[in-house]
Parts: sequence; C-alpha cells; structure tokens
Amino acid sequence: MAGQTSSKCGCPISNGYIEIRKEPLFYMGQPSRNAMIKSDKDSLVINTHEGHLLVIAEITGLLLVGIKKKEQLFVYSKLKKVFFQKGEFIKKGAVLGIAKKDESTQRYIIAFSVWKDIDKLEPELFINCHKRVVK
Repeated sequence: MAGQTSSKCGCPISNGYIEIRKEPLFYMGQPSRNAMIKSDKDSLVINTHEGHLLVIAEITGLLLVGIKKKEQLFVYSKLKKVFFQKGEFIKKGAVLGIAKKDESTQRYIIAFSVWKDIDKLEPELFINCHKRVVK
C-alpha cells in the first residue's frame, strides 16, 4: 500500500499461525484487516513492536490492548489477561498477556490489527507468522 511503512516482527503467539481461507472473509464489503492468530498449545501473547500501552478495554469479557509506536497503533484483542498497565512502555518481545482458549476448537486465538490514524493497515505486513490454508 502506498504511504504505508512496515517493520515485520515475530508472531504475537509462540508457535502461532494464521489460517488462510480459500474464500477470504469480508466485513462490510471489504476484506477483513484483522489477522486471526491461532496456536494449538501456546497461550502467551508477545509484544511485536515496542511502544506505550495506550489503551486497555474489556469487550464482552475479553481484553483489548493498544500499543502506540509513533504514528502506528498495534491492537491485540481477545486476551484473557494483560500483564501491564496503561501508560507503561513495553519492549518488543515482552510477554504482554495470555490469550483466551476457544473451547470449541481447543486453540488459543487472538486478533491482531494495525492502525495509522483512522486507517486500518494490513496486519500481515507487520508480523511474521506461519500460515495454514483451510477450506
């Protein structure tokens, strides 16, 4: 994308992967710009980009965390627990929290997105997770 800078880092969950669907998910007619990262055994959520913890919000019993680095906001959602407080500086590679286990699939799942101002960027440009193709 024009005007978009990226800095690929590791995957937010150790041994995590992104499922690639043959038919992509759409939201309001647009491709979804959330990376749904899953893990079969690891629940620790790793901070991929250093920055200040700008927001912690609870939505339907799950936590959302926003890390601000310059003009970008890295958002991790669907967390069960967060180990930091709002305003703290979090280093790249720090354990940010714990992902919630999805009881129906027995996997740990988080959603990861990246924002620049009001524009939602392509999250896969900022992380490096394995991919699995599903039907």
